[in-house]
Amino acid sequence: MPPVRFDIWWSATDHKTFKVDTEILVGDVVSEIREQLANYLPESDQRNAVIEYVLFKNSQGMRVPLLDRKQSLSQVQVVEGDSLYLASLQSPWWIAPERPVTLQASVVRVVTPRRCFLQFGAAAVEVPDAGIQLSRSYLLSMLPSHVVVREKAKSFAGLKSRLHAVSRSQHCAVLRHNGQWLLRAYNDTYIDGRPIPTGTTAPLSGSATIVLGHDGWPVEVRLMAS
Repeated sequence: MPPVRFDIWWSATDHKTFKVDTEILVGDVVSEIREQLANYLPESDQRNAVIEYVLFKNSQGMRVPLLDRKQSLSQVQVVEGDSLYLASLQSPWWIAPERPVTLQASVVRVVTPRRCFLQFGAAAVEVPDAGIQLSRSYLLSMLPSHVVVREKAKSFAGLKSRLHAVSRSQHCAVLRHNGQWLLRAYNDTYIDGRPIPTGTTAPLSGSATIVLGHDGWPVEVRLMAS
């Protein structure tokens, strides 16, 4: 069977892309990602009970656990582009725990950014919820014409252009997931100077500068509440 590419999320903002054979067992996938994320996944809960980690899969609008660890990915119908979720069977991270009701002195309203804009020169592009794939080709189509001419002239003259650090086809993506704006890195990418590991995602907040590639092309990002 051909390999299948899918994402495994272990929090609302953290995930990793996997590409494996569809005959691999669900239990083997759980063991592999637990080993890779040993520093991020606790072994026990607040009551010192051992956490049983399982994979969840979207089905009819709900996330259902894949309890049979001996089934293969093809048997549980994992397909290209799927999202799976690694979580505690008893208390998945997307379900808020019950808390005692307490009186609050004041109510703080949390505003979640609903809109995201990428700045290209004087022009700003609004990012749809499905996201935008950033690449060298995309930048050349969006940057002001005089900037494109300047950078191409550098290339012809044998001079360094920051665009050379950007992948031609797929470098990174800006998208929205569970109400949170995220950056997904396919190649070397930086947020305000902080490197984002390839194949992972990082949350975006407020205003930030994304740099595509080492000493690559900068793109300004702005998040707005409305």
